[in-house]
Amino acid sequence: MDVDAWGSGRLFQEDLERAAEAALASGILGTMGTLDARDTPASTFDAGWDAEREPALVMGGCESWPAFRDGGWSPAMLAARFEGSSFECGESPAGEGTALMSIESFVEYSDHQADDDPLYLFDGTFESSAPELEREYGAPSVFAHDLLALLTEGSDDPDARPPWRWLLVGPTR
Repeated sequence: MDVDAWGSGRLFQEDLERAAEAALASGILGTMGTLDARDTPASTFDAGWDAEREPALVMGGCESWPAFRDGGWSPAMLAARFEGSSFECGESPAGEGTALMSIESFVEYSDHQADDDPLYLFDGTFESSAPELEREYGAPSVFAHDLLALLTEGSDDPDARPPWRWLLVGPTR
């Protein structure tokens, strides 16, 4: 994309809350059940939404995570904690592998960009750059079964399991 075209749609000026409310009001998102992970046992989820293969918006599953305490995983806090660490932010321009960016550079970019299609950190191997992050979150208890673990059952191959957790950080849009 031409550098001048990155902000040509002026999407950074859009009111995303208004757009989301309009999408909900129009029914474009369909109907979806909600459940509170704090008071829904896994058996209820298994017998209901999972068994019926119905989508559900799971709420309240993250509040107890250390990642959400004291500024936890805000971009500024990540930059302070992992200064000098690099994370994946896409493919390299020539398609020769993963593009990496330091967290400080990414936060600086995010704070000042006005791109229609901004860069995001999208890192499926973040534990190699920031291993302590693994202790700061977990799957909500409503998800009792780790189905991807079945892929590695009985295997000595550490790559048998596909990427299954990601660090995603980005600006609005």
